[in-house]
Amino acid sequence: MKKKIKKNNLNLSCAKCSSPACVGSGPLARCEKHFLEDFDSHVRNAVREYHMIKPNEKVAVALSGGKDSTVMLHQLVQLSKRLPMRLIAILVDEGIADYRAPTIAVAKKECKKLRVPLHIVSFKSEFGLSLDSMLKKKGQAGACSFCGVFRRQLLQKAARRLKADKLALGHNLDDAAQTVLLNLYRNEPARLARFWPITESEDKKQHFVPRIRPLIRCSEKEVALWAALNSVPIHYGACPYAVEAMRQTVRAQLNQMEDRYPGTKVRIFNAFVKMRKGLVKAVEAGFSSSLSVCPQCGEISSGGFCGACRMLEKLKSGKK
Repeated sequence: MKKKIKKNNLNLSCAKCSSPACVGSGPLARCEKHFLEDFDSHVRNAVREYHMIKPNEKVAVALSGGKDSTVMLHQLVQLSKRLPMRLIAILVDEGIADYRAPTIAVAKKECKKLRVPLHIVSFKSEFGLSLDSMLKKKGQAGACSFCGVFRRQLLQKAARRLKADKLALGHNLDDAAQTVLLNLYRNEPARLARFWPITESEDKKQHFVPRIRPLIRCSEKEVALWAALNSVPIHYGACPYAVEAMRQTVRAQLNQMEDRYPGTKVRIFNAFVKMRKGLVKAVEAGFSSSLSVCPQCGEISSGGFCGACRMLEKLKSGKK
């Protein structure tokens, strides 16, 4: 049974009909019916615009049990009725006490309900240590850096082992706008040049499972609202390490800007889309932005030893 959502506090009407709006304002005000229709349309249009999925491909969904990845799973199951595809889900258990277990329970429940096979991989089984254990080792810090690198590698390995054609990530519009600003703040144009709704490696297509982002045109608030309207479980517990990340500061800044100047996030992403072609050319003129293969583990690397191998060496040596 669907949850009841409070109507817009400003008593606005939907821009498409006379019903009370539950989200947005002005020309973007939407009632429940039109919001749900528009949300589905945003996902379909993004998949089509960026050629994310071809008919009958096997798509591995990076499922955490959080709202974004769970809503993405529901959307792809729904889309599969129009665009035939084979779906599987991959969950990475980092080993974070009192945080990961509830999301695993959500993931299992939703996969069973949607009849999507779920495969769970863990830091402990792959790297010999849970994330909690890694961070207890002397001199180690920066949980999000460790987690991000190891998660990406595990997802790639699992997707390749399961013979997936695409790996779907639950990145939404907020994540995309944050990524654009983060790479600018850090002066990392090569990373920004590689970022796109579909990420491929031109040199190693047979080794790298392309990553796709079906929710790229949907804001975080819209994802949460879609989940609530469709009674999709949401785990509200925050990762205990998230406060360390620079992304959280950028997220807060962007949310303040969005509140004061509605549409800021989509304008940032649209500006990036327009500039990216020139950015790629500029980056390639200075140095290569293509991916290579790590000489130690054989996984994808931006050059030389991959981030996971470098971090594992730090863990073994105890160096910062």
